Amino acid sequence: MPSVSTETLLPATAEEVWAKVGSVSGQAEWSTVRTVATELPETLEPGTTFTATIDSMGMSSEVVWTVVALEPERLLEMRGKGTLGITLSVRYALEPRADGTRLTVDMGFGGAMVKLMAGAVKATARRDMTASLERLADLLRAPAA
Repeated sequence: MPSVSTETLLPATAEEVWAKVGSVSGQAEWSTVRTVATELPETLEPGTTFTATIDSMGMSSEVVWTVVALEPERLLEMRGKGTLGITLSVRYALEPRADGTRLTVDMGFGGAMVKLMAGAVKATARRDMTASLERLADLLRAPAA
């Protein structure tokens, strides 16, 4: 299964980062690839499912996500099943620090289509992840309205 990992130090507390990472609506504010397609769950907990559309590599895929692990202000792990047998996993781990919050993001991709295009999938995922995290950092730096 191809995977991509990255980490960044964000200029905010774990509570502030969690408000953007630990909810589907919060992720919609900064993710460059995910657009929510169905009603949002009010809260996330292990077993919660929701459907979202992923737009990447010039294609859209509807993905049914399931929360597999959640520790508020520390960890959110989800697994997804998309069209054409594509599987996805994403793990957000937060580490509070004196100078902000370190966010580590691990993503995995599976399925026959992914295996055929593993190099392109990894490169695109890394580019999309970098752009999303830059957007998240900008959002956290912006003054409160």
